[in-house]
Amino acid sequence: MDEDKYDMSIVKYAVLKDSKWEIEQVAPIGQFTQLAIDGNDKPHILYVIEPEEKTIHAYKENNKWIHKEIDPSAGNRRDIDISIDRKTNTLHAIYHDTDAGLIKYYRHGGEGDELIETIDSGLSTEGLGHKGIKLGVGPKNIPQVCLLYTS
Repeated sequence: MDEDKYDMSIVKYAVLKDSKWEIEQVAPIGQFTQLAIDGNDKPHILYVIEPEEKTIHAYKENNKWIHKEIDPSAGNRRDIDISIDRKTNTLHAIYHDTDAGLIKYYRHGGEGDELIETIDSGLSTEGLGHKGIKLGVGPKNIPQVCLLYTS
């Protein structure tokens, strides 16, 4: 078992308003956080909860944080990244499902527009089989992924 598997922290969000930082709690526990801002300047945070093996998408709606689990069928997720197409506010996320040895892609563009796909398979299931994943979305809403694997 990895020693840091249960190293949870409070997830907080900070924004600079009128030359002062405003900080608020997003979730009582989480780790491996990522942040993206949509076209309406609303924050979207991706974080992981262990040992439950959940990846959560938190976003603000009517000044309240909404928490939605993405891909409940996936196993342990360590590396995650998030990006948002600011024109359409489509959320894109990638994550390493270490239980299945997969790099997976998640897209959510609103009600009824949700997609989960496997990008790559055959990775280590005994920990991280790569050194990092990064996600970018171009102006035509096309996701692009950088994968850094161990040799």
